[in-house]
Amino acid sequence: MAAAGTVLCDQVVFTSVRSGTGEGYRIIAATPSIQAHEKVEITRRSPSHGGLCGENPEAVGLEAYKLPSGRYAVAYCCHAGSEHTGRGGQRVYTHVAILDRPAWRNFEANPVPVHAALALHVESTGPVLKPLARMEKIAIPLPRPAMNLTILANSMGSPSDMVDCALSAAADLLAGKSLVLMETCNPFRLLEKILLSLPLETREGLDVSAGVKFSPARKMRLAIVSEGEADLQRRTAGLDTQVRRPQDGPSPAQNLFEGWERLLRRWWREGRRQDIQSLTGELCRGISCETLDRVARICEDMDALAELAIEGVRLQLAKYNAARPGSKPEQVLVQLLLQKANERVASLQGGNDSGGP
Repeated sequence: MAAAGTVLCDQVVFTSVRSGTGEGYRIIAATPSIQAHEKVEITRRSPSHGGLCGENPEAVGLEAYKLPSGRYAVAYCCHAGSEHTGRGGQRVYTHVAILDRPAWRNFEANPVPVHAALALHVESTGPVLKPLARMEKIAIPLPRPAMNLTILANSMGSPSDMVDCALSAAADLLAGKSLVLMETCNPFRLLEKILLSLPLETREGLDVSAGVKFSPARKMRLAIVSEGEADLQRRTAGLDTQVRRPQDGPSPAQNLFEGWERLLRRWWREGRRQDIQSLTGELCRGISCETLDRVARICEDMDALAELAIEGVRLQLAKYNAARPGSKPEQVLVQLLLQKANERVASLQGGNDSGGP
């Protein structure tokens, strides 16, 4: 049974060891309930010799993908000593947690906190480097409520903190594109910012990686790498995959989600991570991509209430009292806007008016 605040997950270890049955990269340990076709997929996706971006011992990678069973795999990839086969270089070690859909949604389809928990587990217990007949499940702690990032505004590394790159990538993913992004500074922060800028239903089915060398065989919709552009262009030739740099300008696909992008850019820069997570993870469940700009427009109008004089607030009340929102998220947001508008009118009138239009 999982302790309070944790999720019990199946786990798998994929690495290179020497044993009585041979040597080389393979699954060397797994919980009993891992299915055979899940093992095949994990073997296909996991990096082997030289598969991480960087040969230094501290190199780390992340993978997250949907398995044929419908469950979700989140992998922590690292180096675990020297390669024992004589090829030189580092042994690549991959520790995978398997989550069912309810557990995946408990993490808001965000692999970064799962990856961080796996990293702590491997660092504290050490990597599994001998084949095991049986593994127990692993308890992954649920993420704590998101911190208000306003207090971190002066320590984010750069004025944009990768917001422009993240929103450009998010718009391309919403448009159905596959991307390889070249990022060397903080690929996991960039990955999380991209994913949290997408509605939950969009991001929960995305196959993504960061810090793992690009390979067409892994079929990742989004790969964040620190590899040479010329080599990446060669390996993506003929694929429906775009290679992008963080400094590249927006792609034409962003015009499809201009209002959504504008709202999230402002919220990210205002440190409103919790508002973004609530919007994309809760309010926008079940929403279609075509509705995102309408949702963004309601949020913009709601934010603007605090700056409006009473006449402007009354105009917004009239506008949204007459509105007929088509989706549940729009209905919820319109009701919230009406409530805030009435509160604003009452405040401007000193509490002596109910605030009706």
